Amino acid sequence: MTRLLPLAFLVLAAEAAVAQSTDLEALARRPGMEVTLRNDDGSRILKIRQGTVTLSLQDGAVVGFDSSPHGAVLCAWEIVVGMKTVADVCFPGEFSEASTLLGEVIEAYDDFIVANSLTPVTKAELQARFEERRLRAQPGSGICRTVRLAFLEPLAAELKSKSRAEVKAAYGQTIAAPRPPVTNPCL
Repeated sequence: MTRLLPLAFLVLAAEAAVAQSTDLEALARRPGMEVTLRNDDGSRILKIRQGTVTLSLQDGAVVGFDSSPHGAVLCAWEIVVGMKTVADVCFPGEFSEASTLLGEVIEAYDDFIVANSLTPVTKAELQARFEERRLRAQPGSGICRTVRLAFLEPLAAELKSKSRAEVKAAYGQTIAAPRPPVTNPCL
């Protein structure tokens, strides 16, 4: 999964973050949550931590950070959704093996997100976000060329040099440990 982190993909990953409204007070009352409140430079910062994931509320904005070695699941979801979108919309049929694998990875990530989200999210909502991305994709765009060169061609080569199971297992490392899915750090 670490090969998915080049800076060129920042635009695609940041394009449509999976937004979740979060009731931090309700989350803070859940078992296993650690809650801290501190004042830094005149602003209040509320932090709620569950395992390796910390949610911070500062000035009305909620930011989630995953300090696990597995990476931020919502970031990985955005990247994989972006890759599949580009494969299917910009290069239909050309990366079919990669697209099929990415579809399976997305399904596994969706299951993880639904099972581990701190706020309710459904597979239908995730699918709707994926479809929004597909509708916005522009064949021939710079992002299509960038994703092709940086991700799709290397993935296609990897699928020729390694077993499909090995490649899929590498993506599975992101969801190897249950924890709340968040977007940060992304890239």
